[in-house]
Amino acid sequence: MGSCKSGAAAVRRVILLGGKALAVQALEKMLRMPEVDVVAVIPCADDDPEARRWYPSLACHARERDLTSYQPRSVNEEGFLPVIQELRPDVLLSIFYDKILKPHVLHVPALAAVNVHFGLLPYNRGSFPIPWAIIDGNDPGVTMHYMDPGVDTGDIIAQMAVPASACETAYQVYERCTAAGLCLFEQYFPLLLQGRGPRRRQRFQGGTYYRPGDPFDRWIDWSQSAEQVCRFVRALTFPPFPTARASFRDREMEVCHPVWPLQGGGRRRPGKVIDITLSRVTVATGDGLLGVRTVKLGGEELPAAEALSRVGCSVGDVLDGVPWVKTEAA
Repeated sequence: MGSCKSGAAAVRRVILLGGKALAVQALEKMLRMPEVDVVAVIPCADDDPEARRWYPSLACHARERDLTSYQPRSVNEEGFLPVIQELRPDVLLSIFYDKILKPHVLHVPALAAVNVHFGLLPYNRGSFPIPWAIIDGNDPGVTMHYMDPGVDTGDIIAQMAVPASACETAYQVYERCTAAGLCLFEQYFPLLLQGRGPRRRQRFQGGTYYRPGDPFDRWIDWSQSAEQVCRFVRALTFPPFPTARASFRDREMEVCHPVWPLQGGGRRRPGKVIDITLSRVTVATGDGLLGVRTVKLGGEELPAAEALSRVGCSVGDVLDGVPWVKTEAA
């Protein structure tokens, strides 16, 4: 296998690391750029070309294009360093690569090591940037930035906000962030190849960082406001992954999008089931009432009334949740 171009047409040597739809789309764009020679593709270690996943396989795409491809457990392995050095990259481009690059790797490219992150840095650094942006009430978005040894802390090249509407799920925002990320790539990657990429230092005051793991382990905190619980359910709606959860008498259930605040009701015990009809279940929250249409029980999506009936939950009973304790570090 070889790179996509050779000879005079190749101006800058690029290694692409990562996966998912945006990485595949960026690769296709680079294969059409006469000033780019993709000398290697390094998919995430768990990218199995034979597996059926919710996202396209970069490993499969590279193989189909007959590109030089490596798939180490981590690009940071000392034994892999000579491989990268021999490739003599001008640019390392990371798009959803699942490892933080170590300094000995970051120092290899002649021009830059660049990452595309689905968050408006310095907010939502780290894991699950789109869900956390929805939960926190911040605008989701995309940032292209230079990489340093920190977690999404490098100087910013460009950003694009992707505001979420009051009914959009994390998956829907992800789709729009993918389109925004490709737009940033098309606009700024050619400048990077010319050594003319913009650069501004990140403002860390007021920024956020979230460690790996599902937000609040997916548990609903019924003492939060109805609006906050709505945002939480939307933030955890990303098929095929499980969504926000609650339980009754140790029977776990997933609360499905959409849920919505309801008028009236006053203050009730959070989690208390106030009303059950064919069309919805009404649950008390910290500041009012919440309408729930559907619930998953044992992987089966059911009308909320039927799901509660199956677990023996009636009007006046209380659904269990877990109080939220943030694992964020400023």
